[in-house]
Amino acid sequence: MTTIKHNKSQKRRSVRNRYDDDHEHEQDVNERNRIYKLPGYSKAFRSKIYVSFMRLPHSDKYLHYWFIEAEHNPKDAPLFFWTNGGPGCSSLLGLFEEIGPFMPDKNNKLRDNEWAWTKFANIVFVEQPVGVGFSYSPHKKDYSSNDKMASKDNMAFLIEFFKIFPEFKTNKLYLTGESYAGHYIPMWAHELLLHNKRFNHEYNFRGCILINPLITPEAGDESQIETYWGHQRIPLSIWEKFKKHNCRNKSGLHSAYCRQLTYKIDDMVNKINPYAIDYPLCVNNPQQNQLHKYTRKQPHAETKTEPKNVSGGIYEKSCIDKYTDDYLNSKAVRQQVIKPHSNKNWYACTNYEYYRLKDANNSMVKYMREHLYDTDVHHFDILIISGTNDAICGTIGTQKWIKSLNLKIKDGHDWKQYFIEGQPKGYMSTYKGHGNKTISLVSVNNGGHEVPLYKPMVAHNVVQKFLNNSL
Repeated sequence: MTTIKHNKSQKRRSVRNRYDDDHEHEQDVNERNRIYKLPGYSKAFRSKIYVSFMRLPHSDKYLHYWFIEAEHNPKDAPLFFWTNGGPGCSSLLGLFEEIGPFMPDKNNKLRDNEWAWTKFANIVFVEQPVGVGFSYSPHKKDYSSNDKMASKDNMAFLIEFFKIFPEFKTNKLYLTGESYAGHYIPMWAHELLLHNKRFNHEYNFRGCILINPLITPEAGDESQIETYWGHQRIPLSIWEKFKKHNCRNKSGLHSAYCRQLTYKIDDMVNKINPYAIDYPLCVNNPQQNQLHKYTRKQPHAETKTEPKNVSGGIYEKSCIDKYTDDYLNSKAVRQQVIKPHSNKNWYACTNYEYYRLKDANNSMVKYMREHLYDTDVHHFDILIISGTNDAICGTIGTQKWIKSLNLKIKDGHDWKQYFIEGQPKGYMSTYKGHGNKTISLVSVNNGGHEVPLYKPMVAHNVVQKFLNNSL
């Protein structure tokens, strides 16, 4: 009897010691990955920052990520997983140019971002798929990817993340991103919801936040021309021909006549930044590379504009990619943050020849509908922020795919104008899914493709209201 008691006590101590060892291991890993300073930034960080590479299970894929805790009450603040689009664009663009705590300038210094989302949220910026940014694999085959593979890898990353940071497992979790994240996020959400059903709602998954997302192919090509018309970049005569020959529909758009007409429209529109059509022209080469994947012909060489000798105001917003590129590829940053993990150069957008680009023609509406109609999910909200100055994923296309969900409008929330500091900033509509689930569309007047870059105060305000259920 005594022996049995002794063995049970010993077993309890063994389990406790194993738990303590694991906890200490997590703390060691976190402390090893935590950074306390960055080149070009002399101040103390306002919250904890971790930078590392996550090796995905049963593979040699290493996804690079930055985890930045919320400035206020991180244990209770929501947890965002953020990804940029492309496919092939780095999520460090979102960190250093949009929603992170600091932004680079032309002198390779970092300045504070007044409208950082890390003021109210914990954010994980993950560079995915493998091959994007600093993420890498020693095997060439791992650089081949598609939407389905990306969603599986993203889910594997999320699971591994919570093994290292289990204290954030109960925080409200949101998948967030922009542009081609309109493919990444709905499919990642699908994997996460399936996981929660299998494992008794292991994660506190509460919804998605998407900025100018590419949900359907029509939200790209077709709405681009319609946005040009709405912003008076093409004459009425051309727009009437475009409508008359059914070029607004997928079937008509690829006819010989419509192709020729779109070539003519491209030439007529000429030199503008399609990501922010009323802003100064500073479409850099990474953006051009991404744009060419979906345009019907290569633009004239002279439309490729390098961001040289630009500083201050809205010009700086247009050309900040160059500052981010210079900063992340600087010797000081690479030695302090990246080395010895990767010798890769960092690119804003990888020329992703290995990604199955035909996936861009797939509609994500079925996933959005699935999330909103799922009877096993009781609390799930989707926020779509759409900058009206973006032609790449125009607001008109976003309205169309949301309409196709056939949801009822929430009382009093049909295209309601909203104000910040007494000034009109756009319109919003909220639709009801099953139970308590909702999807809200918020347009942002004069917002470019990257709304938090062009309209940071508005994006910051809208997201906080969404989180507080006060839209």
